[in-house]
Amino acid sequence: MKTNRLLLIVGLSLVVMMLGSAAWAGATPTSPTLLDPWQPLTPPPGSHVTALAASPGFSTDLTLFAASDSGVYRSIDAGQSWTALSTTITSAHQIVPSPDFVSDSTLFVAVGSTGQPDGALFRSTDAGATWSMVWQGGAPLDVALSPDFAADGAAFLATDQFQGQVLRSTDHGLTWQPLPDPIDQQPVLHLALSPDYTTDHTIFAAGFGPLNRSTDSGASWQTVPAPGPNYGIAISPDYADNHTLWVSYREIEASGVQPESSIARSTDGGDTWTVTGAGLPGYYATSYHDLAVSAGGDTQLVALDPSFFSDEFPPRVYASFDQGVNWAPQAALPGNAVPQAVAPAGAWPLLFATGDGVAYRYASRCYQLLADGSIETDPPKQHYADAALAWDIPDTMLTAGYADDYRHDGVYSMRTGTDADGPNIYSYSSFRQRVTLPANTHSATLTFWRYPILGDPAAVGRHQVDVADLLAAGPDVADYQYLLALHDDGSYDMLRTWRDNSQTWTETTVDLSAYAGQSIRLHFGTFNNGTGGRSGMFVDEAALQLCLQGEPNRPRLYLPLILRNLVPAATATPTTTPTSTPTATATAIPTASPGLVPTPYWSGRLNLPANSHPHGIAVNAAGNRAYIAFHGAGHSGHTLGVVNEYLSLQAQIDLGPDASGPNGVAAIPSSGHVIVTNRQTNNASVVDPVAGTVVDTIPAGSMPNGVAIQGSYGYIANFGDDSVTVFDPDTLAVIATLTGVGHEPAMLAAGDPGSNEVFLTAHGSNQVFHLGGTGVLDHWDGIAAPYGVSYDPASRRLYVANRGPAHTVTVIDIALDAVVGTIDVGQEPYVLLVNPDSGHLFVACDDEVRIYDTYDWSLVTSIPVPAGAQEGIAFDSRLSKVFVTSAASNALTVIQDQGPMQVLFSSDRDGNGEIYRMLPDGRNVQRLTFTDDAWETSATGSPDGRRIAYVRQETGGPQQIWLMSRDGRSAQMLTGGPSDNSGPTWSADSTKLAFASNRDGDWEIYLMDLATHSITRLTDNDRDDTQPDWSRIGGRIAFVSSQYAANGELFTMAADGSDVQQLTSNVNGDSQPSWSPLANRLVFHGTRPAGQALYTVRSDGADVHLLAPQSLQPASPAWGLAGDTIVFSGFRPDSGYSEIMRIEADGSGLALLTNNEVNFDYSPGWLPGW
Repeated sequence: MKTNRLLLIVGLSLVVMMLGSAAWAGATPTSPTLLDPWQPLTPPPGSHVTALAASPGFSTDLTLFAASDSGVYRSIDAGQSWTALSTTITSAHQIVPSPDFVSDSTLFVAVGSTGQPDGALFRSTDAGATWSMVWQGGAPLDVALSPDFAADGAAFLATDQFQGQVLRSTDHGLTWQPLPDPIDQQPVLHLALSPDYTTDHTIFAAGFGPLNRSTDSGASWQTVPAPGPNYGIAISPDYADNHTLWVSYREIEASGVQPESSIARSTDGGDTWTVTGAGLPGYYATSYHDLAVSAGGDTQLVALDPSFFSDEFPPRVYASFDQGVNWAPQAALPGNAVPQAVAPAGAWPLLFATGDGVAYRYASRCYQLLADGSIETDPPKQHYADAALAWDIPDTMLTAGYADDYRHDGVYSMRTGTDADGPNIYSYSSFRQRVTLPANTHSATLTFWRYPILGDPAAVGRHQVDVADLLAAGPDVADYQYLLALHDDGSYDMLRTWRDNSQTWTETTVDLSAYAGQSIRLHFGTFNNGTGGRSGMFVDEAALQLCLQGEPNRPRLYLPLILRNLVPAATATPTTTPTSTPTATATAIPTASPGLVPTPYWSGRLNLPANSHPHGIAVNAAGNRAYIAFHGAGHSGHTLGVVNEYLSLQAQIDLGPDASGPNGVAAIPSSGHVIVTNRQTNNASVVDPVAGTVVDTIPAGSMPNGVAIQGSYGYIANFGDDSVTVFDPDTLAVIATLTGVGHEPAMLAAGDPGSNEVFLTAHGSNQVFHLGGTGVLDHWDGIAAPYGVSYDPASRRLYVANRGPAHTVTVIDIALDAVVGTIDVGQEPYVLLVNPDSGHLFVACDDEVRIYDTYDWSLVTSIPVPAGAQEGIAFDSRLSKVFVTSAASNALTVIQDQGPMQVLFSSDRDGNGEIYRMLPDGRNVQRLTFTDDAWETSATGSPDGRRIAYVRQETGGPQQIWLMSRDGRSAQMLTGGPSDNSGPTWSADSTKLAFASNRDGDWEIYLMDLATHSITRLTDNDRDDTQPDWSRIGGRIAFVSSQYAANGELFTMAADGSDVQQLTSNVNGDSQPSWSPLANRLVFHGTRPAGQALYTVRSDGADVHLLAPQSLQPASPAWGLAGDTIVFSGFRPDSGYSEIMRIEADGSGLALLTNNEVNFDYSPGWLPGW
């Protein structure tokens, strides 16, 4: 790849070089990334994590320590599992391992006023096997140990006592002596020791008051002029050489200090300070919980808590890679959890954090590098005299600046040049930011939105700017917009130039990977020649995603995916059983190492008002509000609670005097209103949750309980008089009252989407009913004490909680019209919920929620919840969160559903070709199809995770497209007739399938709408078009066509069949394309000079790379749903049978997933995880 560096004064010889340049900067980058970099650890016992710490030797021992409200725990597998160290020390707020923990096994645990026993410090010298209380008094606030603790035994403790806030131990924490109090500081929140403490005896005390420094081990203190109060402090590991430290601060309100909150840095040991928080929100409403520095000192981290939960600046972790000057926002914790602590465990990005009671690990090698790329944090600070700003704006004849009239998102964008109404001045107008790309950068992808205005209509589209005119243009040169990479020696690279007058927001992507190991300034600008029209470019939402080489964090995590429409399906071409023609490879292929398997976890608790006794709950369609019936003590409640997305009780809506004992809750999709059944007043209140008022009341039968809205009907189960009230959800008029629905009708569950059907439990008569509109469609008898009920429309299975002594859940197959079994749950179940997307069944059993796999009914995990989880359970499909109410404890619990991605594949191991699924490490193989008279292949999971499309061929018959649930149930044929159909691939919204068929005489690509089963032809020519693969981002379909070569080449087209573009040109043939998650590359099989092998190619057809060599006989590649993992079928050395293999997109990590000596495994695909 050739780049061109030009001096600012350009000579003629360099002009010649420039004219011959390669347009490398226009390349679309390859950016391995995880859609959700923060991955939750397996939670230790207890309802929430209160402290987390990593062993100083974490990179080798994988040891973590966690505290919760039930004890102190240790993990030796990076948080996959936990062992109790103490169950009597609870809710500790700090765990501090000795710097020499690997050799001295010493741990300290601090317990504040909210833990047990309160106000105490504990020490263990045997890695937590035994504990002794070494101090008790006021609440311990912070513990700091000498870097040479094993030798000098020095430790310091800050408490909330005054006087005697700081204590010191010189005998490894066994005894403690008070030191003089820091000057004018109360309380002391943090203590920080110099890394060279044994020689300089320096310690800093940060808290409410001026920052204090001691150079005699705390015997005396001096104040230093840092802005304060200080809520975090970090010292450079190279402090002895660079004397650098950082503090976070939030000034006392109305003090006049600007910005009111930020980061300050000292490079002289604290004597002088500079505010360096460029890119950080500077509002008083923001608070910086924790400040830390990576082990190598190359990265500084801060946890942002916007106390008022501003939508503009959500809680997140920021990172600085330039000694704390600029701060780049990193991915938010799942659910926008507020990060309370950040804990580097080695070189960046090996990082842990806690937020809202959950511990997380940063599981990606990708991160963000730009500060204030959103152009939102710094504009309010631009007039502060000493505020640090992320973007440098040169003072020119037409100076760039922040704009609020043109913006893609948020409040501000950055203007270069002018708009049509601004001044017309000969000028260069620009802004820039310095970035440094590490030498081990794998990819660097700059994305931004631009809004261009060009005043010279005749020049539109002439994007190339002559070298001599780039930064030395005269009045005769037409206006242009540009992006440069500036170097410190005064030279620069031209990344992009435009003459664009589209006056629309356009997203632009630039590959900066070639700058690995370099520092550059990204320089955006507009040139105006001062004549004719006016030109400008507004820039917004810029981001620079940088991905490092290799895997920084082990062990491997098969992450759940929450953002459904961003997950690409991997569609394998249908393949008959391969023939046995092995080719030996030089070395054996290793078997994949076991990876972490994510499971559902506790993610939050909200304590509700005393005596509210929450019962039913419903979540609105947007997923940002939960509505809870406050049943009240003795059925006396009359309130609907509204909980927002931050798990805060936003409102309590009074249902009025005509409502008592609210029970069931349901959202009405058509109006956004909420309906609440009232047990004691035999009616249902209809509430406008926005206005906070009751808008209508629907009469019901006696003791109304469950309520459901489905299609054109609403249903209320009247527990006290054995009836169901049916009403119109739009007019709210009662349509009918159903009888003959058993004794004690209790709970309702919606039926198939698009239908008017529901399922009803009749608790007192041991029956379950299937209702539709105003009639009974079916019923099942002998269901023990049925209560809670939930339906999986993908598998068409109904799950019913059996109250009383049965301790089971009954499973009814609606398609078979039969009870197919019961699940033993070990205690009395009350309400339940099935998530068809993950195949998880959540069963509330009073004080715990037990979660089962719907495939084989095995227990996945059990999550403790507050007592009384008997009446309410609801699901937020947007974020896969489960909400459970606990009436006896006045609490709401939130559970995050998640599960691993799985690999789908075909195998003849059981006689003929069937479909199986397994974990991405080859474990837990499960058979999905059971058809002795047919072959199944080409399985691909829907992006929402619910269903699997595949090809089935009966003996002597054509290939047809079939559909089944993720568990292999409720199979149905989608295509028919005598023609062959193959290669199904999903749309991003899981509502359509593209596939190939020869139904019209030759092979073409077709599209099927799954709601109507209507089929649309996308390609139409006299050659074969096959093997489609649908991108989740951008929506383009890649396919193979023989339009120009008999062996087929790769093409892409829009989802409606338009804009067909040839991707590869290879006379020997390319086939089997599969998109990367970001749609910037594809993997494919090709016959090329390097062999019949797997290759990757950029989405514009350039940059073809060999991936898997011919010696493996690779075929049917399928790019993973996130990151860079690709699966394919291939042959082991000296084997005549194909296996499923895994490889990374850079060619590393080749591993076997199956190892089958006598059968063929082939045609892999992917099933999304959650």
